[in-house]
Amino acid sequence: PRSLVGHNHLGRGSPWYCGELRGYSTRWHLVVQHRAPSHRLKHPGTVDLIKRVAWYQRQYWSSRGVEHVSFLHTLRNMARMYYMPVHTIWQEIYRTHGPVAGTFTMFTPTLMVADPLLLKEIMIRNFASFPNTEFIRQVGDPVLDNMLVALLNNEWRTTRKIVSPVFSTSKIKQMVVTANECAKDMIRNFAEAARKGTPCDVKLVFGAYALDVTAQSTFSFKLDSHRDVNNPFVLQAKRFFAADYNWRAFFSFQFPRLSKTLGIRIFCPDAVEYFSGLMTDLMQRRVAGNKNEETDFVHLLTNAECKEEDGLQQKDANKRGLTKNQVLAQAVLFFVAGYDTTTIAMSMAVYYLAQHKHIQERLIEEIEDVRKNQSDITYEVVMGLEYLDAVCSEVLRMNPPVQMTYRTCVKSTVLGNIAIDKGTFIRIPIFAIQHDEKFFVEPDVFDPDRFLGKNKEDVVPFSFLPFGEGPRQCIGMKFASMSFKLGLFHALSRFSFETCSETEIPPKYHPTILLLLPYKVKLRVIDRKSE
Repeated sequence: PRSLVGHNHLGRGSPWYCGELRGYSTRWHLVVQHRAPSHRLKHPGTVDLIKRVAWYQRQYWSSRGVEHVSFLHTLRNMARMYYMPVHTIWQEIYRTHGPVAGTFTMFTPTLMVADPLLLKEIMIRNFASFPNTEFIRQVGDPVLDNMLVALLNNEWRTTRKIVSPVFSTSKIKQMVVTANECAKDMIRNFAEAARKGTPCDVKLVFGAYALDVTAQSTFSFKLDSHRDVNNPFVLQAKRFFAADYNWRAFFSFQFPRLSKTLGIRIFCPDAVEYFSGLMTDLMQRRVAGNKNEETDFVHLLTNAECKEEDGLQQKDANKRGLTKNQVLAQAVLFFVAGYDTTTIAMSMAVYYLAQHKHIQERLIEEIEDVRKNQSDITYEVVMGLEYLDAVCSEVLRMNPPVQMTYRTCVKSTVLGNIAIDKGTFIRIPIFAIQHDEKFFVEPDVFDPDRFLGKNKEDVVPFSFLPFGEGPRQCIGMKFASMSFKLGLFHALSRFSFETCSETEIPPKYHPTILLLLPYKVKLRVIDRKSE
């Protein structure tokens, strides 16, 4: 392959020389020669270097017949990712260049794919070529590196096989009791907001519910986080996504090797340390006590971890258990993923319902009909509500909590008629796909009927991806769906929601790389019981 800088030497003191430049792509190498003292060598000018980079990027994708983002626009987009919601940038690329567009992540070829047929190829048919996700990279953190989303190849397959039974329907059903209990605190908090009569940031109330559910489901740790704001557990949980989270995520995303060298972690190290210590203590007590009646996530994983001490940590994946660090990592992942995504989904659900009263009234009617005939709210009852399911699906289409998903090509292949090199990154813009009028008529209109009856059957496969698809589909999908629907069910059993002068229409989002996170969701809460 042609060298980017020819035979000119870039000395070790140059800002262009770092570990990030090595191993990014099999087609792009910087030639470094050590033939003379660095002060005697001629360096290419900045303008010339930029021209060479721009030429390479243009040539790389045009030679494959792919629409591509220009070098200057790539730099501009990198800067914008720090202060703009990422979904707006990729939606702009999608609308400008079409469903397949080439760009670069630093020096790595990156292909945006939004064509459902190609997505099926990536996620299922040719999964062997695209088995890994690279958003959360291994950076030397024993917890982060062992999370299921960060694991690669066979290690990922083995761990997922061990962890999957924890998320079976039977296990999720056992956690409904926990969610129902946590919903009682949520109802009390909404009742208080309704009495005050002032605009309520529902994200805070739903966030407390989500935190309570995940805390109890993960550690059997009972909270009322909306009221007990100074609880160490609550404080540390909120530190996971502190104000500096986005720059950490951005830096790790763009410079994974440098991040590892500098020890930069995506999540707050103190918070990770707190929960690691908490889970270590809990695991030790569970193993010693052998309390088989516990159903929380740590206990279920601890049973898998106990296999190591039973001599079953073998090469055979069917008999292999989890190491202590792997248990900690999956528990932290479950806790972190369950908290923010559920909060976003529930908050945006009542946000849209407040703007569409006829839809809210129809859903409330379905819920009240169930309440009249069912005293015990079970998993089957909530998951069997057709209109609730349609509303939740439309919320996830309009506002997918995870706005992007990612893949990495591990072996050179052909996608459609495009040659894909090993190491190429794949970007799948979930928000942009789900807001394409080719797949959803009037995509910016909130319409749950899209997911009812025959309409649901007509949804184009791989155009609705809130949980991803294929083997890398979100492993916690059933739990997330249960906690989302159950929380919304309880909230609407008693309360209605209306827009107010402080409601932001359209919503404003944090500039995060992964989550589609609104700043505030201010609504008026109406307590129908007091009317």
